Amino acid sequence: MPKTIIVPLDGSAFAEYALPTALSLANRWAAELHLVTVEEPVVAIPDVHFEVGTAVRRWATDYLDDVGSRIRERTGVEAGTTVRDGPVSLTIQAVVQELRADLVVMSTHGRGPMSRAWLGSIADALVRDSGVPILLVRPDGEEAPDLGTEVALRHVLIPLDGSTVAESVLELALSLGRSWDARYTLLRLVRYPTQAVSAYLPDTVQMVEQIVREGTATAEEYLSRAATRLSESGVAVETEVAVVNSVARGIIQHADELRVDLIALASHGHGGFRRAVLGSVADKVVRGAVQTVLVVRAPEG
Repeated sequence: MPKTIIVPLDGSAFAEYALPTALSLANRWAAELHLVTVEEPVVAIPDVHFEVGTAVRRWATDYLDDVGSRIRERTGVEAGTTVRDGPVSLTIQAVVQELRADLVVMSTHGRGPMSRAWLGSIADALVRDSGVPILLVRPDGEEAPDLGTEVALRHVLIPLDGSTVAESVLELALSLGRSWDARYTLLRLVRYPTQAVSAYLPDTVQMVEQIVREGTATAEEYLSRAATRLSESGVAVETEVAVVNSVARGIIQHADELRVDLIALASHGHGGFRRAVLGSVADKVVRGAVQTVLVVRAPEG
């Protein structure tokens, strides 16, 4: 259970949409909340560089003080604040390490033509490189959110593929949902074969059907074992198996149909397969889902 939660802010109402979720978790976990903003380096211009840098630092400090005051007045929570300068994602990661934070909660775009713009600059880098879990929240308006809003994560979707990498998200996902007595849906998607396995069409159809049947049976057996383990620990869990052409689209579609509050995913961290795994599934879900998404970097090895 996280004890220190960091919320990166950039001065926008958009970024502040992460705060109600972070505050709800901090209250339920008795965790410390820390607000961070990062000043990007100012281009050095004679006679004005110092003044601009000082003004930016003053603005950032005043901004976080204001957010902290609003949080305190609305919820009674005392939030710590940190202002730094440097490359944004790397600086946030440094603060995470210094404070030994357990979770980063931040806003990010959902669906739409601008979905990659902000995500690509900050959130995507943190998802790929941060050593702590990232909880990505979708804003649902343009005005600053009500900081007293209680956010509930009552239905959690956990896609699994039978690997220990995917299962590494379970502990935190269960901890998040447990705060609201959530129910959980374990999802296993079977990819539909897209390549012909025989030059003879009837054989291809028959072989594809056999592959799908075997894959579905294996998926159902795996999820049944996983659900039994969780049920024995008192967790309300359901299972879903489906055949899809795209795993990422399948996850997003099921999240919409089941009206879940949270999608919990694991991804690889550093290593040769980092981008391959993140780019093929987790990255697409992060960019395409409208629900809050938890991404946990799987352990090395």
